[in-house]
Amino acid sequence: MLYRRMAGVSLIGLISAYDHWVAFILLAVVGGKMIGEGIRGDEDEAPIEVIRLVPLIVLSVATSIDALAVGVSFGVLQTAVLIPALIIGIVCFVISFAGVMLGERLESILGNKMEIFGGIILVLIGLRILYEHTIS
Repeated sequence: MLYRRMAGVSLIGLISAYDHWVAFILLAVVGGKMIGEGIRGDEDEAPIEVIRLVPLIVLSVATSIDALAVGVSFGVLQTAVLIPALIIGIVCFVISFAGVMLGERLESILGNKMEIFGGIILVLIGLRILYEHTIS
């Protein structure tokens, strides 16, 4: 049991040394791509694919880094995982679903401006993560 706790603490120390940089870079790349596409205003492009492979992989890696840190902290604290995992999953689903619905409505009203706005939000989130981790 002690070995697991020591491994968890070591892993948290290793991840926390660079997780904010990875999150910032990933969010800045995806946000920058969104801003660029919104500025170009490619109106005559083909219908948007539901799943684009590269952005999906980039966002999956960013999400997985956070999930890894939470999972390790559950292990270190020896906390039950089932109930928190269900709550986290349900909350993430509801918020993601609401975001998709809201995004579709706002995009139909604002057009490309919505993509630029979304990209700016992602870059600002990345900057906030970087700021919080480098100041404290």
